[in-house]
Amino acid sequence: IKIIAPGFIEYSYKLQLTAILFKIMLPYLWLILMSSLCMGVLNTFGNFGIPGFAPVVFNLVVILFTLVITNYFNTPVMALALGVTIGGLVQLLIQIPFIIRLGIFKTSLFAGFHFGFHPELIKILKIMIPSMIGAASYQINIVTASFLASKFDTGSISSLYYADRLVQFPLALFAVSTAMVLLPDLSKKTAAGQIDEIEHLFSNAVKLVFFVTIPAMAGLMALDEQIVSLLFNHGAFSEAAVHHTANCLFFLSMGLWAFTGSRLLVTLYYALSNVRIPFYSGILTIGLNFIFSFLFMDSLGLKGLVLSVSLSAAIGFAVLLVNVPGAVKIDKSEIIVSACRSLFFSAIMFFLVQQTADLILIPGLNKFWFGAGVIVCISLGICFYFILNLLISSPELKILKKGMARNRS
Repeated sequence: IKIIAPGFIEYSYKLQLTAILFKIMLPYLWLILMSSLCMGVLNTFGNFGIPGFAPVVFNLVVILFTLVITNYFNTPVMALALGVTIGGLVQLLIQIPFIIRLGIFKTSLFAGFHFGFHPELIKILKIMIPSMIGAASYQINIVTASFLASKFDTGSISSLYYADRLVQFPLALFAVSTAMVLLPDLSKKTAAGQIDEIEHLFSNAVKLVFFVTIPAMAGLMALDEQIVSLLFNHGAFSEAAVHHTANCLFFLSMGLWAFTGSRLLVTLYYALSNVRIPFYSGILTIGLNFIFSFLFMDSLGLKGLVLSVSLSAAIGFAVLLVNVPGAVKIDKSEIIVSACRSLFFSAIMFFLVQQTADLILIPGLNKFWFGAGVIVCISLGICFYFILNLLISSPELKILKKGMARNRS
């Protein structure tokens, strides 16, 4: 804890409490590793429902512990830490029966056990480290920001965490879920030599994800303070905390398009068995984040750390896009035009939503009417964005309609 949060050293209670919470949640590390392995196996066999549902169960367990079990602890946050570990266990156990059903999980003791390594395991170990750097540069940069934020005022790490949770919502909903479904499909097409189908499938996926995440980015930026206030402004979460978290959300949302685009491009590289470019891009992104953080943190404080994460991600995305293997002829200009179109419409939507929020979300509203006002602003932005795309018959809407029609059939 002293290493990853050096700012806690001068606060003995905060340091000791963090250490205790760390011990309680440490088993979750093994549980989430095994759970992720099960998710990968189930996805490979075309099962996306159970791996998608398992994190929901985890969240429900954490919520249950937060609402009920905290009452039995003198330090309520310990119950929350315990909820994380128990939730991780349930998240793993819910997948085990489906792994057993595949016939690749031996339930009897030492069944099929033998010494030595499977040849493919050696291959996995060789590519695992570069793959980790390539896929997890965003998470590493967030940890770096938290490390440096520990030197700022109390609550800075929490503000960063809450902002990251809000950005993770559209990121996980669209980019991560799309990448999860794409990877097995792209890998199979690569193995079968169906390169033309890869190009078409990947281009459409990127355009659709940008079509959704860019307006989501604009919406989070336009309603940053209102969304944070609606979700968190109660109990010990003060107006100052709302303001700091909203600032983090604004600057972190700026990089949402880069986070999503990088996630999809890394998936393409891995499907093509290319870990070198994502590795170099990840190293560059992490290095630039360090440099930007030290450049901006003195003048901009916590906002500078968050801005550094977004800027470094944008450069990392550019590196990945430029270096797509020549064998896969992705129409990069088509993707850029699609993204710019979404960005232009989202910019108009941004100002419309912001002006509407200033008009209807007046000070003094109770929680219900304030929440209703935020929903009205979000709904107005979504409707306006889709109307603009309908007026020009955007290609992304056609892809979306075709996909929905195929699902119905």
